[in-house]
Amino acid sequence: MLVPLYDIFGDNLVKQVGVNSGRYKFTSVKGMPYIEIDDKELRITLDVAGQIAERLEKNKKRVIPLSGNDKKPVEKVLTCFRFSPSDSISTVLKKFDLNSGPCEIDSLPSFIKPEFYEYGRVPGKPGGEKSKMRVDGRYIILAIAGWLLSRVGTAKMGNEWVGVHVFTTTRSLLYNAYGDFAGVKPETAFIILLAKRVVESNSNISSARVYLVSDAGGQNPTVILGGFTVDLSRFLENKELINDDLIYLAEDALKSDNENQGFNTKDFSTKVVNLVYEIINGSKKLEELLYFTNREVSMEVVSGKFKEFCKDCKAYCKAYYYSQKLIRDLA
Repeated sequence: MLVPLYDIFGDNLVKQVGVNSGRYKFTSVKGMPYIEIDDKELRITLDVAGQIAERLEKNKKRVIPLSGNDKKPVEKVLTCFRFSPSDSISTVLKKFDLNSGPCEIDSLPSFIKPEFYEYGRVPGKPGGEKSKMRVDGRYIILAIAGWLLSRVGTAKMGNEWVGVHVFTTTRSLLYNAYGDFAGVKPETAFIILLAKRVVESNSNISSARVYLVSDAGGQNPTVILGGFTVDLSRFLENKELINDDLIYLAEDALKSDNENQGFNTKDFSTKVVNLVYEIINGSKKLEELLYFTNREVSMEVVSGKFKEFCKDCKAYCKAYYYSQKLIRDLA
């Protein structure tokens, strides 16, 4: 299938479909960018996306986020490809005919163009004049699939939960490790938890682009809240270092202060996670972590009250044990 690209956020979604299909290439037609995806591989990828959608439907969860204004363009796409507006997304993805020709749609749902408000505003035009976009309907179908393939869970930002999307240049199976992140700051802790999911999902991902998205709902459109690039290569080279102790510390660092019960160890865990991140990436020496963790627990070790101390200050003990592991594995 040959589908045009439009230099909007939705291109990331469509490209992820190509990446997960495995056989794709970028080309141009009359000077316009296109992506060409092998039909046999695309059929498999759409079926996988359909399975993700079906799982969400069975759990009575939203498959894609739609505001009130988003529903009309989605209905236009379904009608254009001879589906009923009442058909489920899983049905549409599984039964979509790859031989369908172009079908021009004159509006887009906001999850495909979250960098816009309703329609793209034309730079330099007085009063923020709006311009409509006309796109190939097949682009929207693939973008829906890309949304499902790139969605890896939600994360706490302040008092709200936001969507987390990960775009890769190699096939991603992260949708199999879907789940919540306690937060997104510090990024080092978030990256460690993401690396754990990459390992668990058997994905071969050395780098990725992460986007945090406020999902559409009611009269509110989908909005991009932030994005950053992550390098996972050194963690994947040292998978054995992503153990339960490090995961505990990363999760503790991501929690908001009011989520930490009893003795608040968030700041301590953050310092440890930052040091571990830099050590694994080669910018800090192991001795710095050893000094920091040993200094914090040395009195308890000497006094013989280490076990009692660990009951109240678990993060300190996790850090101590983890630093000992690094001595064995990296020294």
